Amino acid sequence: MAFQDLPIKRKVIGVIMLTSIIVLLLTAAVFMIYDLITYKQSLRRDLITTARITANASTAALTFRYEQNAEEAIGALKADPNVMAAALYDARGNIFVRYPSNLPLSELPLKPGNFGIRSGKATMEIFEPVAERDKGAVGMLYIRSSLAPLHQRLRLYAGMSFLVLCGSLFIALIISSNLQKRITQPILALAEAAKVISERRDYSIRAKKMGGDESEWFPKQEGRLPMCN
Repeated sequence: MAFQDLPIKRKVIGVIMLTSIIVLLLTAAVFMIYDLITYKQSLRRDLITTARITANASTAALTFRYEQNAEEAIGALKADPNVMAAALYDARGNIFVRYPSNLPLSELPLKPGNFGIRSGKATMEIFEPVAERDKGAVGMLYIRSSLAPLHQRLRLYAGMSFLVLCGSLFIALIISSNLQKRITQPILALAEAAKVISERRDYSIRAKKMGGDESEWFPKQEGRLPMCN
């Protein structure tokens, strides 16, 4: 059934519900986008901080090629559950140690990339120089971190938004069902009176006064409905 053919009660409820759905969806989308952007920035800051701390702790190990010390420094990354892989490259660009220690070399960049951080769909990677104050860069640190927390947060927000949407629509349906009566009853009463006058030619019939809006113009101004041909 086309919208214009629906009863006026259903039209009023439909307009209210559609407006509520659009407003709720837009509000939820804005909050989700804002939160995800800020949360991703937080993950970037945390990864940069972790990389700098690890790089500083690895300076002596790379300078004097103490493999055990380098493994201990990079092994501290296990405290961060989001870290998937890491590697220390020496000054020649060769992998010196890696984390986890049994990680296949094929899962790591063969050569260090440019300094900086970059994000993919599922991971975030960073290359941080390992530098000594007097000698400059003595190597490079690579860390790959998972973006699983970001995706989990997205799913959580989507679930919460769905529950809020359902609850809000239920409340909006109850409110709109009650409010539509105040809007449609005067109009329906006016239409019913006009129908009776048209059928019976009884111009003494008056529409019931229910308020003071535009739908009550005839009862207030004339006291009865106009003549119908």
